[in-house]
Amino acid sequence: MSAPSAPDRRAIARLRSRLPSRDEPAGPVLLALDDTPASHVPVQWAAAESSVRGTTLRVLRAVSTPLPVVDPTTPWSAWYPWAAPDGRSLVAVAWDSARADLDGVVRQAHAVDPRLGVEVGLRKAGAPGPWPDDDALLVVGRRRGLAPRGPVPGAARRALRRAPRAVAVVGLAGRALTGPSAHRVVVALRSREDPTGVLDVAFRAAARRRTGVTVLHAPGDHLPPAVARELLDEVLDPYGLVFPEVDVRTRAVRGLARAVVQEAQGAALTVVGVPSSRREARGRTLARRVVGGTRGTVVLVPTHGPGRR
Repeated sequence: MSAPSAPDRRAIARLRSRLPSRDEPAGPVLLALDDTPASHVPVQWAAAESSVRGTTLRVLRAVSTPLPVVDPTTPWSAWYPWAAPDGRSLVAVAWDSARADLDGVVRQAHAVDPRLGVEVGLRKAGAPGPWPDDDALLVVGRRRGLAPRGPVPGAARRALRRAPRAVAVVGLAGRALTGPSAHRVVVALRSREDPTGVLDVAFRAAARRRTGVTVLHAPGDHLPPAVARELLDEVLDPYGLVFPEVDVRTRAVRGLARAVVQEAQGAALTVVGVPSSRREARGRTLARRVVGGTRGTVVLVPTHGPGRR
């Protein structure tokens, strides 16, 4: 059995010197809605996530209209500097419809937690205006025409490109689904990428939900299976110290995307990394396949190559 290389050992030493934190990143949860009537599934999921984190829920709804629109009643919507020109009848129709939908969203969120702070804002659909950069998590739903299966939503792709935030693509798993890791948090780990961001999200989510973590990893052909398992155990050791109540299962697989989709049937959450570099096409393909094949909620976490922080 060959020993891990020097770069692998250095990466492990850095990982072990950093104990993960049980605290969620500071900042609100941002729920991005498209221009269709809001589904209750992503609203309730985002409200529950905001409630357990003890933070504000921000709701940003897109408005489809040929004319720009701005909400002057919401302070943080001033970041979207569009002024309403002449021809206000079309704007008023779009405004009233979107505003009524937002009122319903606030009611749904307060049904989850009456004390939850909720901020709302509107933006023109398809506009490239700036996104808030202080939120800790972006939540998007699947379009109804594509649910429960479909590609990564455009809002998730744009957020991953522009800011190092995790993105939750919310879907409804269904009670009838009972895969090998039903009600657990399933993690997809690729070789040659820094796993800490993905594992941080997964273990914190499992601790809040009082469930376990199932780690599926693809060792690749550059390491013998025994060495790959040793490296994985080294990476997971700090999480066992910080999250002793979280049961951990690991399994080496070939065909990571297919294995994750099968494992995650009925899972509480599925967590997968998305490489920050566009050159890492395999990692982005993995994320698309997991989102497209998994009915439940998938959290996409920006990742880097090994050794980068």
